[in-house]
Amino acid sequence: MSTESERIFRVHRYLSRMEDNIIKWKIRSDFTAGTPDAYYCGNAGSLWIEYKSVKIYTKKGIIKPKLSELQARWLNKQWEFEKNAWVIILGPEKTHYIFKNPSKWDDPLICTGYEEVALRILDKISPLNG
Repeated sequence: MSTESERIFRVHRYLSRMEDNIIKWKIRSDFTAGTPDAYYCGNAGSLWIEYKSVKIYTKKGIIKPKLSELQARWLNKQWEFEKNAWVIILGPEKTHYIFKNPSKWDDPLICTGYEEVALRILDKISPLNG
């Protein structure tokens, strides 16, 4: 199992192959707790993403990201401002979950690989007809 940073890099690699006119920023902030893991910007808008990496999913089948209080506060405030904050769970094998509203956990979008995660990000920030 690779680290969360390595898994985010895989998503970024797919993004680079698909579209070269976007900004990708893997954030590492030792000074501001709660800052999301990544920022993306394209011709149709921007997107803040908090990634969570899990080795296995619970047997109960309940998928809910574990956010710190500061992460939840930051993402919810950004959602309130611009509706552009997601949480993505990078799971085992090729099953990943995208939560497009950081305060609503009941309707995730299921993706079957890093490439599909990258496509969903592009759909948000740089749609083909945007």
